[in-house]
Amino acid sequence: MKSYNISKRIIVSIIICTLLVCQCFLPIYADEQESGVRTLHTHYYSATTNSYHVLEVQFDPNWFKEDARVYDHNLAKLSMGLTMAAFRPDIKHLEGISSMDMNLYNFLAEADFKDIRSDDYDKNPNIYSVSTAMGHQRIGEGDEAFELIAVGVCGQGYIDEWESNFSIGEGSVHDGFQRSSDLVFDRIFGYIASLHLEGPFKIWISGFSRAAAISNCTAAMLSDSNTFTQSTVFAYTFATPRVAIDPDYKRYENIWNIVGKTDPVPCVPYAEWGFERYGQTLFLPSLETDSNYEELRTEADKIYKDLTGIDFWYNRETNRLLKTILGYLLELSPTSKVYYQSLQNRIIRIWEDKSPINILSNLLEIANDPVLINEDTEYEAGELLNYLLALVREYREGNSVFKRWNNKTSTGVNLAHFHTPEQYVAWLFSTDDIEKLYNPHTKYSEIYVISSCDVELFKDGKLIESLPSMLICSGEPGDYHFEEKPASEKIDTRNFKYLDYTDSQIIAGIPRDEDYAIKVKTDDEISFTLFEMDYEAGHQKPYLLTVVNYIMPENRDLTISFTGQNPGDQIDQNTSFAFEKPMETIVTSSQAINEEMYFFETIDSDIDVSSAVLISKRTTNRLNWAQAVMLTISAALFLIALIFFDLTYIIGRIRFSSRKKRGMIPQNDKYRGLPTLCVYSIFLLFLIMEFYAQLLPYNKGILLIFKLIIGMISVFIAYYGYRRNKAKLSLWIMIGLASLTVADVSMSINTMVGPIFHIIAYLVLAYAYYKDEKPEKLQVIISSLISLIAIGFIMSIKGEYGILRVYAIVYLVSVGMVLSGSMNQSRVVLIGSILLALSGILFMYNTINGTTFISHIISLGTYYAAVAVLASSTIRKQMYRYIPVPIQLLDQES
Repeated sequence: MKSYNISKRIIVSIIICTLLVCQCFLPIYADEQESGVRTLHTHYYSATTNSYHVLEVQFDPNWFKEDARVYDHNLAKLSMGLTMAAFRPDIKHLEGISSMDMNLYNFLAEADFKDIRSDDYDKNPNIYSVSTAMGHQRIGEGDEAFELIAVGVCGQGYIDEWESNFSIGEGSVHDGFQRSSDLVFDRIFGYIASLHLEGPFKIWISGFSRAAAISNCTAAMLSDSNTFTQSTVFAYTFATPRVAIDPDYKRYENIWNIVGKTDPVPCVPYAEWGFERYGQTLFLPSLETDSNYEELRTEADKIYKDLTGIDFWYNRETNRLLKTILGYLLELSPTSKVYYQSLQNRIIRIWEDKSPINILSNLLEIANDPVLINEDTEYEAGELLNYLLALVREYREGNSVFKRWNNKTSTGVNLAHFHTPEQYVAWLFSTDDIEKLYNPHTKYSEIYVISSCDVELFKDGKLIESLPSMLICSGEPGDYHFEEKPASEKIDTRNFKYLDYTDSQIIAGIPRDEDYAIKVKTDDEISFTLFEMDYEAGHQKPYLLTVVNYIMPENRDLTISFTGQNPGDQIDQNTSFAFEKPMETIVTSSQAINEEMYFFETIDSDIDVSSAVLISKRTTNRLNWAQAVMLTISAALFLIALIFFDLTYIIGRIRFSSRKKRGMIPQNDKYRGLPTLCVYSIFLLFLIMEFYAQLLPYNKGILLIFKLIIGMISVFIAYYGYRRNKAKLSLWIMIGLASLTVADVSMSINTMVGPIFHIIAYLVLAYAYYKDEKPEKLQVIISSLISLIAIGFIMSIKGEYGILRVYAIVYLVSVGMVLSGSMNQSRVVLIGSILLALSGILFMYNTINGTTFISHIISLGTYYAAVAVLASSTIRKQMYRYIPVPIQLLDQES
């Protein structure tokens, strides 16, 4: 038994020793928590899907021990999580939300940040406010320890904060971004002081879009402060607008701006104005600039689909649309100074008050600004409006940009598809190979082929796409004419990457990182024009324009080769032309584009370059800017007036039928809507006339025609009433309205003669009222006192008004006579007379204090309201009522 126990102990000892030895050779497996890397959850509201999503990101505090001047892709992805957590939630879609900073608070808390403080999330935002949340944690031990402060800046759901994007200012730094950055800067140091934190400090800040610009400016200020250095300020920003005019903007080696090459928001303020971002800009891939785009996006597409539930789509026409509009606006305001003086405050006013009258009045002010709309820019302003009208037509027909429309999301997301945060997430998380992700190629070309030629596109000698022309050429050399083929002959290009139709032309958009070739093919001798515009991502103007114009012989194909460029090189004289057989003449012109000159004429060119390039931007209707505005406004007003007239007509007919059934109106009477239609016509013509006067203030002839038509309509209404009841008062009112028409027209011709006719018209109306029924003494006394008070007010006004003061006194006396005479008339006549008197008083007030668009609309609108009411007063309404008969009388009759 004893030997058995000894043997047992020996066996157990051997097993234990064996296990101990094996431990030295077994691999070590560590849990995530032990290595310091753990998963954080970013809850955010997505405008792309109108729902809430969760993004998982990795976090390791040890990443912040490194130098901030070295790019860290792990930190970039983590910063994207911080950025999206900072988005303001949409309370309409989430129940039980405790506060607007809830997502950011939870994200920072999950990452072990303490003493989290938020500012302005639950307040009503204004133009210069900014919502932030920040926290801190101690990282490291001993002398290597430091205090890390995390700052999240709200980058979505701005409400009125977004308004500061328009406030560029006249300085070298974007005013709106700078003011908000100053707030964040002060909050950071206030936060440190309030908690009595001890350094050394490091800071981590991030933002998206407007928040990216604020983070960019704040990071630059922090890097220049005494508390922080470039090595201790970790700044990763996304979709970052440009913030400042600073030739040494790249000196901040620690600020990393990740920007989509086709994202429209980072394009403003314009690079052409000299604006840049502080720090280093890393560009994400795009179809326009990267030949290997389809290969790169494979993994990004999967991430996008997992995140949103929507298949990724690429609408190249959207990019071209936004670039075209931004390009037109750049033509109208070629410098930031012009923008500040003529556009900034008006755009902000429109944003603050989105009422139709405010929007229209500010748009008219913009249209009348001689700095924006002048001889040099009037054509571009007109082409911009024509372009927008063409978009309306394309929307109706489902062409161009709308043929690749994604119906699973909103219009805003479709237009700004490449500015959505999901786009940035998909690319950032698709690969860790930053050399592939941040492709340095930023050059691309757009080639417009204006001819009846077919076009083929080659890459590496292989045909990749081809399109037949949509034009038919006819005529003799030097006198060619083009006609458009039926739309049914167009090829569906929704799956094409590089070739497309733009109206009747063929456009080829090719990256300039590799070699491409375009072959132009035809069987007949035709004229041929080609425009090559070379762009850099993020810029609105092409930096190089090449125009080719010549006669192309029959049965000869033209091959145009485009040489790939190295990153940073400008494309210059790298387009070569070669025929399969010798060609006698090719006329070309190439020149770099500067701020003073945008388009260039070609030698012996039959087509004006500026016209042709604008044609390439799909401007098809040849209206000037004023005509286009008037057409749009007139159509909108006519539609509104038609809707209101229909409603009034229907309601009036229902009331008429109801009273007819109850015996209040004779059975033989008919409902007539003509007077109502005429009244609506007066107001419709008045509004159109006023907008026309604002757009073309010097075209007096058209304004006189408008006033004459309005006056004739008012006289017609009065005549319509007089013909039905033959009352003398109606006849005199008709004569008075005719006098007012003469006065209104003469007022536009001569301001000295106009008041005389107005006084005559008022005396005619006063005579008509007195002739019909004399007013009582009390009414005469009241009206006389009102006139005397008004005359006293006129006499007390200081200034040399000369004969106008005499006119005003006589005018007020005539107004008093009209008012006193109308007091015994019907309610409609009284109201019309009061409105007539009020319009005159308002006109005098405007003459004394200065006329604005709004005050002019009110005074003249009151005048035409008075005219319409007085004209309608001649149409008497028969309102029959039942008269109860006493029972005794009925008994006597029986």
